[in-house]
Amino acid sequence: MKIRHNVRMEVSFWRHKSKRAGMSQLYCRIHVSGVQLDIGSTGLTINNEHWVGGRITNDDPQAHFKNERLSIIHDQLLAIYNDQLRSRKPITAGSIKRAYLGQAGCLSLPMVFDLYMRDSATDPERKLTTSTLTVYDNVRKKLIDFLANEKALDLAASEFDVSWAKRYRRWMASLPQPDGKVGYAESYIIKQTQTIKNVLIWAKLHKHIDSNPLDGLKLKGAEFGDSVYITEEQFQTLRKHHFVSRVLQETADVLAILYRSGFHYGDLLDMVAQHKTAVRQGLDGKLWMMKKCPYPVR
Repeated sequence: MKIRHNVRMEVSFWRHKSKRAGMSQLYCRIHVSGVQLDIGSTGLTINNEHWVGGRITNDDPQAHFKNERLSIIHDQLLAIYNDQLRSRKPITAGSIKRAYLGQAGCLSLPMVFDLYMRDSATDPERKLTTSTLTVYDNVRKKLIDFLANEKALDLAASEFDVSWAKRYRRWMASLPQPDGKVGYAESYIIKQTQTIKNVLIWAKLHKHIDSNPLDGLKLKGAEFGDSVYITEEQFQTLRKHHFVSRVLQETADVLAILYRSGFHYGDLLDMVAQHKTAVRQGLDGKLWMMKKCPYPVR
């Protein structure tokens, strides 16, 4: 990576209107290579008339104290900038902000995944279902198991590059399965890797990392084997058979619903959660399972 040593940083303070009439709170922001990033509140509240040229006038009895506070923040940011300059590391607005906030510029991959999960669960635009969030959480758990196996739970998200992704995929392909087989299916591993890549894309967009280490990684589409079908006769045998074991009977009942509805297991979980409104009488007088369409009908 080529590192630019002529990167400039500018520190500025700006007013955010307070709930108190005529007053404002002072916030800090930095500009690095055309990128503007807010650092946060300075903790200072001022009279709007006492703010001139980026400084607090002597009309404020605490002007000296408040201006000194602004100078300290400015100098702390400048010290971080100089430290990164001396270490010959890439200097970005994100790296300076994280260092200032005590994040040392390197959030671990598990921490970033946790932030992604929290954002996904509360994002009103995505409206993810519980089953989708469960899928994400399963990926997170397997990733943590892998990092623990590698003794790398503190691995920075910015360091999970292509070589780490390959190691992760090899590990997934070597895990013993309950049925005695070894390794997950290639299609499953591809989906898991794609989710991790999506987490890193999100982390870059939200400035938790400065670059996506998996940027440019091409994942081939998942390839599935031939589908296995059962005949109508086999289905009726399953549906009418009464198992002595309650667990086996419940499993057979769920399979019957999946066969008839074509639902993915996650769809079925959503349906169960909405059963009071999802199971309704159709125009033919019979009961229908009606799943809400996630997209607007045009």
